[in-house]
Amino acid sequence: MDINARILDALGAEVTVSDPSNTLVASFSTTLPAGLYYLEIDGVGNKTVEDGYSDYASIGQYVISNQYTVQSPEIDLRIIAVSPDGDDFICGDVSPVVTVRNSGSNTINGFDVNYALNGDTPNTFSTNTVLAQDEEVTLTLPALLLENARNTELNINVIIENDDISSNNAATTEFFGNKAAVAAQANTFENDSDALIAFSTDANDPVWERGVASGSVLNQTATNDTSYVTNLNGDYPDGRTAYLITNCYDLSTIDTPVLKFDMAFDLESNFDILYADYSTDGDTTWNILGTSGSRPAWYNSNRTNTSSGNDNDCQNCPGAQWTGTNVPLANYGYDFTANAALGEMDLTQESNVLFRFVFQSDNFIANEGVLSDNLIMEGSERKNEDDDNDGILDVDDNCPLTPNPNQLDSDGDGIGNLCDDDDDNDGIPDVDDNCILTANADQEDTYGDGIGNVCEDFNYDDGDGVANDMDNCPSSPNANQADGDNDGIGDVCDADSDNDMVQNTTDTCNRTPLGARVDASGCQVFFIARENYSVASTYERCRDLNDGTISIASSESYTHTAVITDGTTSQTLDFTTNALFEGLETGNYSVCITIAEEANYQECFEITIDEPEVFEVVPVINPVENTFSSEISGVGNYTVVYGEETITDNLGFLSFPITDSRTQLTVTSERDFEEVFEELILLQTDYLVCPNPVNNGELFITSSGVLEPNISLRLYNMGGVLLRQVFIEDATNDPLRLDVLGLASGNYILNIETATENKAYKIIIRYRLVRFICQNMLPLKYL
Repeated sequence: MDINARILDALGAEVTVSDPSNTLVASFSTTLPAGLYYLEIDGVGNKTVEDGYSDYASIGQYVISNQYTVQSPEIDLRIIAVSPDGDDFICGDVSPVVTVRNSGSNTINGFDVNYALNGDTPNTFSTNTVLAQDEEVTLTLPALLLENARNTELNINVIIENDDISSNNAATTEFFGNKAAVAAQANTFENDSDALIAFSTDANDPVWERGVASGSVLNQTATNDTSYVTNLNGDYPDGRTAYLITNCYDLSTIDTPVLKFDMAFDLESNFDILYADYSTDGDTTWNILGTSGSRPAWYNSNRTNTSSGNDNDCQNCPGAQWTGTNVPLANYGYDFTANAALGEMDLTQESNVLFRFVFQSDNFIANEGVLSDNLIMEGSERKNEDDDNDGILDVDDNCPLTPNPNQLDSDGDGIGNLCDDDDDNDGIPDVDDNCILTANADQEDTYGDGIGNVCEDFNYDDGDGVANDMDNCPSSPNANQADGDNDGIGDVCDADSDNDMVQNTTDTCNRTPLGARVDASGCQVFFIARENYSVASTYERCRDLNDGTISIASSESYTHTAVITDGTTSQTLDFTTNALFEGLETGNYSVCITIAEEANYQECFEITIDEPEVFEVVPVINPVENTFSSEISGVGNYTVVYGEETITDNLGFLSFPITDSRTQLTVTSERDFEEVFEELILLQTDYLVCPNPVNNGELFITSSGVLEPNISLRLYNMGGVLLRQVFIEDATNDPLRLDVLGLASGNYILNIETATENKAYKIIIRYRLVRFICQNMLPLKYL
């Protein structure tokens, strides 16, 4: 190892050096004048690679010994922090901010700050700020104009005479500086001053390039030769996100703004995309600008990875983008006013808007990309035609610089009262005029009360200048008309000045708040109306569940304590405005409330927690009207399922028409601990068989109720032999027909069978001419 040591002065210049060749001890023997010095120690390998050493550096461990003095600087002004910096986007102009500290032992009485952008001629800011030792100050410097959009360098240097350590007086920082755009002025990108800010996820390659496009697909520009292209000649890179930032726009000053530009693109469809977004907070947050339906001409795709389905593409797509190929150049535009009317974000009143073109490519196929030219914000600058914003245009406003929407002009001189120094035009300025709105150049004032005779109301008795019909004390002078209790009687003649019903002569507290409760001496006593409290209970959800509640609400906030008791046990809760007692049994309770602010206050209530009504369902069939009804008791809502019909209600009584001979009824309470009521509703059916006796070979069967869908008809002789059989799958059409032609005269048994019943009827066949009637035959039996 080798050692090399140097002593440097405050400016970094070498004063003396020690470089021993065969020892690791460096020494100095020299006399130095008073001042600030630096000791520099360096250790290096002193052999060759062949000897096993490389030229590496190390200071290892070292010791400083013998006589030396460490001296603190007397004058040392240093920069601690500078802004803006890093990724800050600043529009139009920048006001640098610098924080400096006095690190010396002497008090600093003022200093200068030199500052400049991008190496321009420095601006000087002088301050008389006084800084004690270790004291800091933060200064905002006068603004500098940002004339170009670029990565901007800010140089700041603080200057004070005889600074012992000048090396900490300077600081340099970088930020994104952006210039303000002008309405209706196209940016053709031809000059360096037209350049925009461009960068990408690869710090060494912004992707967006300004120049002459010479690709095989993208090679045409809208104006002159220069444009912005993702690659001037060839394909764009894979796996990249690149940004092109526009200048800053104050849309609040532009009438009907429309963002327009010419563009051609050659992108891998549904994989590589371009979209525009905006920021209104200086690059902190960005939002997509518009949709594929935005007017007049915007994105050509609203596809997303989700909507791509089995194609599984558009992984980069936000659902609003340009993709695929569209050449040659076409004009695109976004109308902020029209699109806001369609429900999109209204940016027309935003004063600092950035727009950004975002290019994204995946890791596979690459095309030539995007060419953009002739960027413009169409619209005209708004003129401020109402300088005082009072709703009256300046050309019609009698006070164009002072808001006065009523345009009052008492003397009719065309100058509104608010900005007229002589409202009655009598030659006496308002500040000296004893009748401001009535002309009286002589200023005559008989009573000497400061009110000129021409505007004096002589209808007063107490001489206070207030007319009797307006005077709240017509017999006692009180020009200020003070009325502390607002009872219409002035204080000077009010026998009860605080309106507490205690006369002033006996009122020892004659300034109690209006409406306060007082004692006989007129002093306020503590009082809370019983109506301040709302006490309510909820019953048990189920008998013996013991889940009743008592709630207390106070409209005034105090330190309350509530005690409830049922005569056997008690519970206590502290609260401010609300309390809730839970898990209570059915019964009667006393609720007493006290407050910490008034030891003698107590308010008590009696309240009951009831048992819930029993959940019960009683079904009733009305065969005459062919209806079914149910009476339901119990608390809360319930759900009734009758066949295919479902009803949720709390009426307690429901009725349904009977449409089937068997229907399932299910009733469920909203109280989850109640049992579900279920019952099958069966309707007995009688049949009418005619003619009986039968003499024409046909037998008809009709129902007194609703026919079931599947019915079996069987005809037996008296010996039990089956003679006829019919199965009807859809028995909805009445009557049913059974052919008995060819059977001998005699007695027979007709069997009618459904899924729910089996009935038999006696049938007579008699072949002779007779007069017959249909009879409602009773069944022989129920099988």
